[in-house]
Amino acid sequence: MKRILALLLVLTSCWNMAKSYQYRPSGRALVCVNGDNRLTRTLYGSSVDYRVQTSDRPFFVVFQKNDYRQLSFRLNDVDLTSANYCLSRYQDGMRSYEVKHPSWGKKAVLRIKVVVDQNHNRVVWRLRAANFDGPVRLELPHQKASTEFSEDLYLCCDHLSFSFLTVQKGEILFDQLEDDMELLASAITINTPDIYINPLGNALSVVQGKVKDSSVENMLWNLRYDADRSAMQRLWPSLTSYLETLSTDDLNTLSLTKCYWANTIAARMAAMIGKDGAAYYAKADKAQELLSSQLWMQDKGCWAERKDQSGLMRQHTSPALWSIYAPIDYEACTPAQAYQATKYIDKEIPHIPVTSELSTLATSNWMPYTQGMNNVLPTDVMHTALAYFKAGRNEEGYRLMKANIIDQMYDTDTPANFGKVSKYDVVNGAQGRDNAECISASARVLTEGLYGIRPNVFEGRCLIQPGFPASWDSASIHTPYIDYRFRRQGNLLIYDVTQHFSKAQQIVLRVNLGMGEYRDIEGTREEHQTFTIAEPRKLPEVYMYSSYEEEAPITEGSDEPTFEKKFQQVKLAPYYNADVKDISPEVEDSVFRQQIIKEQVLLMGIPFLSPAVGQNIICTSLSDRFPHQAMIPLKGRASRAWMLLAGTTNTQESRMVNGVIIAHYEDMTSDTLRLVNPDNWCPIEQDYYIDNYAFQAPQPRPYRVSLGTGVVSRNLSKALGIRGKSDLKLPGGAAQMLCMSLDSSKKLVALELCPQSNDVTIGLMALTLQ
Repeated sequence: MKRILALLLVLTSCWNMAKSYQYRPSGRALVCVNGDNRLTRTLYGSSVDYRVQTSDRPFFVVFQKNDYRQLSFRLNDVDLTSANYCLSRYQDGMRSYEVKHPSWGKKAVLRIKVVVDQNHNRVVWRLRAANFDGPVRLELPHQKASTEFSEDLYLCCDHLSFSFLTVQKGEILFDQLEDDMELLASAITINTPDIYINPLGNALSVVQGKVKDSSVENMLWNLRYDADRSAMQRLWPSLTSYLETLSTDDLNTLSLTKCYWANTIAARMAAMIGKDGAAYYAKADKAQELLSSQLWMQDKGCWAERKDQSGLMRQHTSPALWSIYAPIDYEACTPAQAYQATKYIDKEIPHIPVTSELSTLATSNWMPYTQGMNNVLPTDVMHTALAYFKAGRNEEGYRLMKANIIDQMYDTDTPANFGKVSKYDVVNGAQGRDNAECISASARVLTEGLYGIRPNVFEGRCLIQPGFPASWDSASIHTPYIDYRFRRQGNLLIYDVTQHFSKAQQIVLRVNLGMGEYRDIEGTREEHQTFTIAEPRKLPEVYMYSSYEEEAPITEGSDEPTFEKKFQQVKLAPYYNADVKDISPEVEDSVFRQQIIKEQVLLMGIPFLSPAVGQNIICTSLSDRFPHQAMIPLKGRASRAWMLLAGTTNTQESRMVNGVIIAHYEDMTSDTLRLVNPDNWCPIEQDYYIDNYAFQAPQPRPYRVSLGTGVVSRNLSKALGIRGKSDLKLPGGAAQMLCMSLDSSKKLVALELCPQSNDVTIGLMALTLQ
């Protein structure tokens, strides 16, 4: 009884979820009722040059290269796009409709189904009228054609020419094309307890062969399924050219990971086609050694995005998604590293809610916005889900995979889409339909992640590491190369496996013990095998201490001015080495200078000294443009140092210390203010866009001073009426006010500016002690 109630609750939850989306699952189909989206689902023909754009209602456009023809219907003077009721169904690469209208009669219904020929440039529509009082009249407004029929009618578009077919000829042709599409769609078929996942296999089968990922990387993945030496020979010239683009000179996690993986595959291919692979193995070993010694951060449990090879030679310690999923997917790490690295994503990468229980991911936590650096990209989300599965974190991988499926396939204007950019990308919005890279990533996360099927022809082994949620009692998959069925009986887990590889591989079942630990059960090369195991007791989650986890966002310097103590302005004129306009061509400080009276300017009640003409900033940088540091002599005591600063930063320097300001005391001690993008250090030319999802920064924000208007605000773009998300340019640029806490019991001797990041300028315009 409890299981029945639980099932009813799940089904009710699924139904409530479905009602809020434009499309809902029905078996292996995606359906909608009275939808409004036009020309959003493509049906592919013999090539991507010949296709049909379909809509939620019966309106179509047939494309042949750069030419097209429109098609709509009127039935008994009713435009079908405005009928009272229209149920649309997308399944097996075909679109069908059930249309009703009061003027036709209570029980009258018109059913339409469209299928595209996979061998010729041809489309066929079948129309079936039921429960009408006599023959119905059909008009094709765009073709200026009409006809009458009683039950079935077939319409054909050959290339771009429309004609009606006889019922006998139309039925034979339509049935054949329908069978062809059903066969194509059945290449990958899955059954799971989750109704939202079940249409994925068929949807992928239909588009995968039409919108191909022709990258060398994808071809290398496909080679792991089949030991086709002739294919390897054909690919070899492209592979060697690709390998020339991969180097171990750049200390970048993604680049080194690709270098390791591609050279490893090349070495194994070389052995199979009679070439020397020693040089490729050597390069792969070097890449992996650099990943381990230069980029793995033991205290943080993940890889750095990159390591500078000039300046202070620092690691960039806030990696993007690709610097986590790539080493895991490309097998350039240990299982323990894989498990630990995914924890970084949990803590540091922005999670954007899709439902109350599911979230998608931004590609990074970097700011300010730069195209390609901090977006919401379905391909990267699916790659990350695959990494979770490979790291043994099945629940997290499943939730992330499902979030992306709902985002792309259901809560969208394109049923069963595999898009390029998610609608949760606040800058770009949803973009792209049936993107080749997203299709490839989605296919891999389904087969290699959720079902855990990972063939390796080079080793003659096929690993199966199931990624099912713990609540599932059954699941099955059919693919051209392997079928398997999982079922739970009491505390036993049973896997029935049938392989169809061109050359049999040894089946190995990998049992997840938790915390990055596994147990492999060796099978055989037999076609049919059954594995029966007792459900393992997983290792408990153990907290792994990391000093990094205790670091909070930097909010130092954003203090509100107080006036209980006197101010002492420090004259910086002897140390100025630049004009603030020298920092960026976008800076214009004439209005700010107009506010200066007798070298005095008052900002939020804080008095600063600044010249009305001439140089007005001390600039420092690790480049050769400015000095690498600056020292300003001080004397006396103070509890605070108010500073007017200006400088640069960029997306590549985000979430790390860009510079430090050090207050030196007479007793040889010091205090330090760290300047961190985006916490308390801002780019002179723009404001940060903050939405508390993909773009997050601590509050309160520092006061910023508009050099072009003189306005001072913690939210300068809003104060200036600047709208936008990707490019909050500030007219004339902006400085910022920061307050540094000092030890008033100690005598000051100097204030030091020390840039830490390459390509960043740290500048001090004014200094007032309090």
